[in-house]
This record gives sequence, structure tokens and C-alpha cells, in this order.
Amino acid sequence: MLAAVEAGWLLVSASDTAAACQPLKPGVDAGDASAIGLALQHQGAGEEVLLLIDDPCGLAEARNRGLAIIGTEAVLVLAKEQQLIAACAPLLSGLREHG
Repeated sequence: MLAAVEAGWLLVSASDTAAACQPLKPGVDAGDASAIGLALQHQGAGEEVLLLIDDPCGLAEARNRGLAIIGTEAVLVLAKEQQLIAACAPLLSGLREHG
């Protein structure tokens, strides 16, 4: 993760409660609302944004707000295609085991 941040692939940003969006649909948790709000804030400033989100409610909210999204499974497939990881299955199994 640190290498991805250092390479400029990921942006780590402090969350501000003011940045959290008010969800249009029920079921969006506070963490997803905060991530969506922050993504909207960056997008509104003209920055290119790709939001990593997996929760179905948060995913639907982000889509409804016009955000570009990607899920963890897609990130792992891309990493495998780029030969950054040997296999996706063990990592996906570990994620499923730990919720």
C-alpha cells in the first residue's frame, strides 16, 4: 500500500465529517458516506477520481452520484494481469474469511 501511495496510485486523505454525503438511499454506512463525500469533493475540484468501494449500498450510492468506481476483486484482477501478484484466489479467500 505504501508503494502505491508513493507511486501516486493512491491518495490518502483525512476524512472531514463535513465531506460526508447525505445518502440518497438507506443502508449506506458512515464510512462509505464519508468516502463518497470525499470523492465528490475531489471530483468537484476537477480531479480524476476512482473510488474503491465494495458494499452494495455504498456502491449503488456512488453510481447514482456519477462516480467512477472499482471493487476489490477488479483491483486484484488488474494486479494479476500486471504480474504484481501471483494469484487472486488466495487473497479473495482471505478477504472473505475476514469479512
